[in-house]
Amino acid sequence: MPDWTKDFTYFWETVRDSYAYWPDAPCDWNAVRREYASDLAAVKDERGFIRLLERALGELCDAHASLGTNLSDSLRLVPSGTDVWVEARHDGVFVTNLRRETLGLPLGTRVLGVGGLSLAEALKAVWPKTVAPGDLRAKSYWANSLVAGRHDAPRTVRTKNGEIALPAIEGRPKELLAARRTGAIGVVRPFDSLGNNKLIADFDTAMAALQDCKGLVLDLTETPSGGNTTVARAILSWFVTKDTPYQRHEDPSE
Repeated sequence: MPDWTKDFTYFWETVRDSYAYWPDAPCDWNAVRREYASDLAAVKDERGFIRLLERALGELCDAHASLGTNLSDSLRLVPSGTDVWVEARHDGVFVTNLRRETLGLPLGTRVLGVGGLSLAEALKAVWPKTVAPGDLRAKSYWANSLVAGRHDAPRTVRTKNGEIALPAIEGRPKELLAARRTGAIGVVRPFDSLGNNKLIADFDTAMAALQDCKGLVLDLTETPSGGNTTVARAILSWFVTKDTPYQRHEDPSE
């Protein structure tokens, strides 16, 4: 049987030593090791260990931090796996942004429940062990995750108007980008592909075909997963004529 204790220690130490945003983290990472000790002792298989890591990593309340794997009933990743954005305030949780306006959730809608539970019940079920109750950043993070729903279940959101069934999350298009002309203006729209190095060649092809346009719109509204600096530099290179400051970093693979 795998040594889950050794694996968890490696996970915990890796986050402790490598996480970049500790000043903003709402949790007590030193306490995480202690708080999850009994859960770790009860792990019997890989599925249980993945669930444990999901809960422990969730203490960070940070969408940048993910495992790179999930279970069939895991919560979807935010923002790449959702089309609704909510924010927690002192007077409730409200819809503040939408990827589609046909969801039946106007901006400003107060979310009262998700998945058949009241929002308070749903939040209590996933709330991190080392995060203070009522922390608004944590509440926003977990409310967004709950609204995104689980991979294997339909999504419902309760508002003052009742229970609203949300459509399935649309998958990524096969194409990495779309390019078109609107009059004399060119429009290039990547489809959540800024982390895919294959986008570089497609972007170059699109830009070469739009060189006679008088202006260009680079539409980044469908890039919730972010990207990598290799693709970013390739895109930026179309808009500069000499070396300019960007960022200094070290990537051994390059």
